[in-house]
Amino acid sequence: MISIICARETTPTRIVLLTPPPVNTFQCEADLLAREACDRDFSATKQYAEAVVEVAKTEGVPQVVDVWSAMYEAAERDERKLEKFLHDGLRLGIMCV
Repeated sequence: MISIICARETTPTRIVLLTPPPVNTFQCEADLLAREACDRDFSATKQYAEAVVEVAKTEGVPQVVDVWSAMYEAAERDERKLEKFLHDGLRLGIMCV
């Protein structure tokens, strides 16, 4: 898809890829308990993020924002500590510092 976009442009196109954020399955399940089970998986979001980084390398896209890794590192590599970044375990929230 990246090569298709670049091939159609007459001027150089800058592409930036973003990985998805991690999911906090503990928080997600607690939030959705009354409605439904959490349909997201921590390891699946990690694999998807890794795939985005790999696509960037393969396609020669130098701009990759690895949101997954940045958030996980900021949460001290502890899924439960992602709560400060994720509103409901899935969607990004507002973090007050």
